[in-house]
Amino acid sequence: MATAKKDLDILIESFELLPGVFAGKSRRVADFKLVYPRLAIAQKTSSKTIELNGGAIVKPAFDTWTERILFKESVQGTFGLEIAISEAVSAKELENAASATASSLVKLLGGLAADAVGLKALNSFAELPSAGIAKFLSGASYSARTDATGAIDVPGETYAHLKPGDGTVVTLPIVAARDIVKETRRPTKSRPDATTRRTIARRGDAVGSIALRLRAI
Repeated sequence: MATAKKDLDILIESFELLPGVFAGKSRRVADFKLVYPRLAIAQKTSSKTIELNGGAIVKPAFDTWTERILFKESVQGTFGLEIAISEAVSAKELENAASATASSLVKLLGGLAADAVGLKALNSFAELPSAGIAKFLSGASYSARTDATGAIDVPGETYAHLKPGDGTVVTLPIVAARDIVKETRRPTKSRPDATTRRTIARRGDAVGSIALRLRAI
């Protein structure tokens, strides 16, 4: 028997990354995908720009519903949840990507349609999934690589019993998407630009986890 359709909030419950891999301060983009939530909807996307200090996420704090919410969606049967975390990017790169993407979308949709969805008001890259940037920009300015990924299947039985206000938590293990290498400058008199390279995580190594709350509405 098919699982009945259910309306869910999908929120960040906790988000942990290994400080040994995500050392120092950095700004990254976390892209989320909700895969086939129901018939005829292949996927929905959501993004958060996160600031790290080691493995600790210092911004956003994920204290409020607004910071934690990823999706508010009707789901039915099995669906998937995915996360992709970019390499460190600068504030200028995020600003340029947001500006270029908004401009491209305005051209694609037309001015009136763009106004209707508020594209001209965009002032934060967090409002744009980086996956969409590749689609809309040709010769693009945003090419950050993915450092880490995670995915989980959520069968209907996980949430079918939930009544409005009830919730359950699912956890996505996060693994390195590629070998992550740390470069350290080791200048010498003969080689002032000398650097050393050390692999701090191999592709597939566990580098953290994210717990997501499914809350019936």
